[in-house]
Amino acid sequence: MMETIVISGVGGQGILTMAKIIGYALVKKGLRVRVAEVHGMAQRGGSVVTYIRYGDVDCPRPSHGMAKALISLELLECTRYLYLLKRGGIVISNDWIYPPNVPGVSVPSKEEIVKLIEENTGKLYLIPANKIADSLGPRLIANTVILGSVAKLGILPLSKEELLESLKKNIKHKYLEVNFRAFDEGYKAV
Repeated sequence: MMETIVISGVGGQGILTMAKIIGYALVKKGLRVRVAEVHGMAQRGGSVVTYIRYGDVDCPRPSHGMAKALISLELLECTRYLYLLKRGGIVISNDWIYPPNVPGVSVPSKEEIVKLIEENTGKLYLIPANKIADSLGPRLIANTVILGSVAKLGILPLSKEELLESLKKNIKHKYLEVNFRAFDEGYKAV
């Protein structure tokens, strides 16, 4: 058995932190895990993607149609990595578009983006993670909101408690309380 999860977004959204939390929990559960990341111009809002593969796996990078789920913190980046999703795969995405800061580039409407995703997935869950994060404090916790939604959907072989324990081990103590609240709100948002 081998599974692949893809996490995408833009620099500064905590994609690498989310991958670290999930990867740590999977290793603690005793699974063989490979995590790979690509983050070229990430600090400037560029594309970031991580691949989490677990089970009977050696290669950290998946090919076309291998991912069980695509978790995204931004809708345009979600469309960029749809090709990795298995037929009938699940997409969990932040309900937010970060338009590129490039003159003359037009961005499809949210409706067009959502239609494209729905045409290429088994199920789409749009989570208002930025809105939830803003209501709790810093927008930086939108990734934890999405992580809570992932826990509720059960796409990982991890319990809510296992993910919370990993969160506790991988987030600085002074930020734990707000992250726990964000996780709970994401869990309820599905």
